[in-house]
Amino acid sequence: MNYKVAFLGIFFSLLLNNSFAQESFQLSGKVLDSKTKDILVFVNIGIEGTLIGTASNAFGDFTLKIPNELADRNLYFSAIGYENLTFPIAKYNQQNPITKLDPLSYGIDDIEISSQSKVLYRIIRQTSKSIAENYINKALNYKAIVQNEVYINDTLDKKRDALLLLSDLSGYGNRKNSFESINYKVLNVERNFDIISLEDGTMNIDDVLAFDLVRTTGNIFQISYLNEYDLELIEDTVIDGDSVSVIAYRLFKPDISRTGDLNAIEYKGKLYISKESNVLLKAETHIKSAKHSKHGRTIFVEKSNAFTNVDYHVTTTYKKSSSEYYLDRISMTKNYTNSSNQTVKETSSLIVVSVTTNQPTLLKKRQYYENMVSDPDFWLSNKLSK
Repeated sequence: MNYKVAFLGIFFSLLLNNSFAQESFQLSGKVLDSKTKDILVFVNIGIEGTLIGTASNAFGDFTLKIPNELADRNLYFSAIGYENLTFPIAKYNQQNPITKLDPLSYGIDDIEISSQSKVLYRIIRQTSKSIAENYINKALNYKAIVQNEVYINDTLDKKRDALLLLSDLSGYGNRKNSFESINYKVLNVERNFDIISLEDGTMNIDDVLAFDLVRTTGNIFQISYLNEYDLELIEDTVIDGDSVSVIAYRLFKPDISRTGDLNAIEYKGKLYISKESNVLLKAETHIKSAKHSKHGRTIFVEKSNAFTNVDYHVTTTYKKSSSEYYLDRISMTKNYTNSSNQTVKETSSLIVVSVTTNQPTLLKKRQYYENMVSDPDFWLSNKLSK
């Protein structure tokens, strides 16, 4: 089976980005607790019935681009511990863009929690068990755009766009071998800074790939640890015509084997699972960590040289070919304090733009570091420059 896209199709996602401004409009605002007026971080905001969405940042602010053809849809806000809020996009008040969510209150008439949990545990177990059936389970190549921006004290410091070739020896048929099977290399790069230090050239692709939850371990689909989670059914909804269960989860005692984060102190999120096929369509992961190394979240670092107060939110979506699912996009927003006591916001995205299983090129190593000379003609000819 071949999912290869023609060459220009490789850049389809970013071509869409370039034309999006003419075919969309933007909503911005802030989300607060209706009772305490506290800001609410990592609230899920999106267009009802689609996978288009974003999350509020560390200041409760958000920005969402709305395609013109979806202007008649509803906007929804959801967060763990709060009532969902939905209203028509046309009624969003641009003059006073503050949205207030009501805390959930649980009454005596609520569904019996232990019974609900048994159903949710069964759904997640079945989803994990069906991964090899539902996702590409053979060797594959995929090309992806990796975008990274670093803001220090709200000012853009570094920006990099890279085109990557990735290979996977076995695909989703074996979750345990992801580190040995997945390799990648940089094909081209564009950035607003020069490579001077090791830190400048380090891309931390592994930290992003770890949130392909159905391909890797150290997350909620590691079923041996499933009983250590608190689960809650948030809602049943419809996404792109598919009936979906939205399940919130929280890990009681986070550690590296269960989260992939050496210093995790909180691990929670949401799963959007198809009722018909037990396929994970979308996942949101929210992690708080005491500290991080600048070279990754699994590496030990002394506190004096660490990023501290790390708080990050990741959204992962999957796409279906004619018969099988594969990774579509991973988007991460990370907020932390660096070793110079500066407030840092880092955004990273991996956007898959082509996939092939027909005689894939299997790479032999991972390119952790890049110091390529950017080729402006390459990016301009393929309309990748912004």
